[in-house]
Amino acid sequence: MIDKAQVQARAQNQYFEMKNVSKIFKTRNGPLTAVEGVDMKLSVGSTLGLVGESGSGKSTVARMLLRLLKPSGGQILYGGQDITEWKDRQLKSVRRSVQWVSQNPAAALFPNLSVGHNIMEPLRTHGIGTSREREERARELMRRVGIPQEGFYAFPHEFSGGQQQRIVIARALAVNPKYIVLDEAVSSLDVSVQAQILNLLQDLQEEMGMAYLFISHNLAVIRLVCEEVAVMFLGRVVERGKSQEVFSNPRHPYTKKLLAAVPSFTDEGVAPLNETNLLQGDPPSPLHIPSGCCFRTGCPYATEKCAQERPVLRRVGNQEAACHYAEDLPEAR
Repeated sequence: MIDKAQVQARAQNQYFEMKNVSKIFKTRNGPLTAVEGVDMKLSVGSTLGLVGESGSGKSTVARMLLRLLKPSGGQILYGGQDITEWKDRQLKSVRRSVQWVSQNPAAALFPNLSVGHNIMEPLRTHGIGTSREREERARELMRRVGIPQEGFYAFPHEFSGGQQQRIVIARALAVNPKYIVLDEAVSSLDVSVQAQILNLLQDLQEEMGMAYLFISHNLAVIRLVCEEVAVMFLGRVVERGKSQEVFSNPRHPYTKKLLAAVPSFTDEGVAPLNETNLLQGDPPSPLHIPSGCCFRTGCPYATEKCAQERPVLRRVGNQEAACHYAEDLPEAR
């Protein structure tokens, strides 16, 4: 197990950082702003959760962090080096350090390769180990994520969606990465298997000191595994802080409404949701982002100032929030 002090020492020189990163896609209907002005840092040994509705820009952020997409503006730093303009050959060493677990395992796996060869493929790509050593590594990872050894020569389509996701996780771990980006990584798994995989990921982090970026709609998963959380709406980070702080006392109206949609359990059963506290209607189109605060059209606290002046992400107590009235919002109950 890696000592916390050792992890912190490594983290000083090993980190991913996004500085004022934006991504604009050209469409037939005009420019679409998918991400705007995002600052984020992921240090070795840390766990950051990224939450928000579909279309909020979470996966686009992840793809830019991995340099699968080039940002339209801003910088991406790896260990202090600006890799924003790096070509594929230069990025090869970076991509050994950071792996991605997508939300669609069937599309992520090579259908014409056996499970064992899927897991070994990153080792072969990076020239790690002999054939025998790669097979031993693949079989060990299969055991750790709960895939039977007799499945080594089977093909991905012979497994369920949940089993395919476990194979993807095993493949991501093959090269001993420092960072893993998990995009809805447990959403396709049964509840009991979710718990097993989350426990496995936490154990591996303690052993190897890896950093995780968790992207999820499941706020319970984020609260369980993430030290910090960033909340995104319409391509912008609107709240950020320690998970315990954000979940117990959200300082942005959007975060409050996301949490209001999470069912709570009592001795009498499931407490009914208060319809007035839930998000109403669809979010604005990223093709036509409202002036001022991007959330003002769905915010119960919006004023004329919100339409005229865009709030910046600023310190509010122990967290950060992009809301003019963050200090005046009622306490969470």
